[in-house]
Amino acid sequence: MKLILLLLSMLFMTGVVPAQQNYRIFINEFLASNVSINADIVDFDDYSDWVELYNDEDFEVNIGNYFITDNLNDPTKYKFPAQVLIPAKGFLLIWADGYNDIPGHTYRRDYYPYDYFTTKYFHTSFSLSRAGEEIALFNADTLLVDSVSFSIQERDISMGRKPDGSSSWYYFGDPTPDTSNFTTSDTEIEFSENPILSVGSGFYNTPQIVSISANASDYQIQYTSDGSRPQYNSETYTQPILISETTVLRIRVYEQNKLPSRVFTYSYFINENTDLSVISLSAFPEALFDDQKGNL
Repeated sequence: MKLILLLLSMLFMTGVVPAQQNYRIFINEFLASNVSINADIVDFDDYSDWVELYNDEDFEVNIGNYFITDNLNDPTKYKFPAQVLIPAKGFLLIWADGYNDIPGHTYRRDYYPYDYFTTKYFHTSFSLSRAGEEIALFNADTLLVDSVSFSIQERDISMGRKPDGSSSWYYFGDPTPDTSNFTTSDTEIEFSENPILSVGSGFYNTPQIVSISANASDYQIQYTSDGSRPQYNSETYTQPILISETTVLRIRVYEQNKLPSRVFTYSYFINENTDLSVISLSAFPEALFDDQKGNL
């Protein structure tokens, strides 16, 4: 007992403390070319790169004073503040957009509506390169916690571990920022076939019946008619679609062991008369009408 007390006394007198414990915190998913998947907008930019951390412990972990970087030779690029809690089996989304900020700072926008806002997210001092690089997480003692190196990335396709926290990496056509990686995945970049429609975009004086197919043997078609992005849980095409009013139809093909196709958009103008030339522009609903992210 005296020996233990003596050793503890020597540690405190010399200022030496035991090394910090490494918890099971993983770089779980990232998107290095975010064109239209999920927007920040609440704080600074719109569609920015992001990194998701995952806590694989059965208890809450504080990663305060940890570092995250895109260069293993420069581990202290971005430092987290002293108190950053990740729930047990939970996630933390970090915007890799170069703004170098943390939650809780208040700013005034330099564009309309020139309002004040308080940051809600972490924003690193760097952004990710679509051409490929590395992401690394270091603890407060600058000891490596986790890292991943990646090559050139496709736009709107994330890479992540599946299951969460495992050693297996996949591509995801339906990224899952800040939640579990459960959607369709593949180890290679191979997209499903493009959809084939019986009726294309255009102006029509009568309702149209649109049939959709694909040059594949085993596939499923997901679609939306409200302008939103088709995903794995969107409406499944089972029979021709009746277009009886002006509609924006978005379509995506899903095949086994492939990434889903790109999103294809078709605009149908029913009984809309005009002598003017028309350019049809469509946007995802949240970009226009969302309380925080919208413009209208």
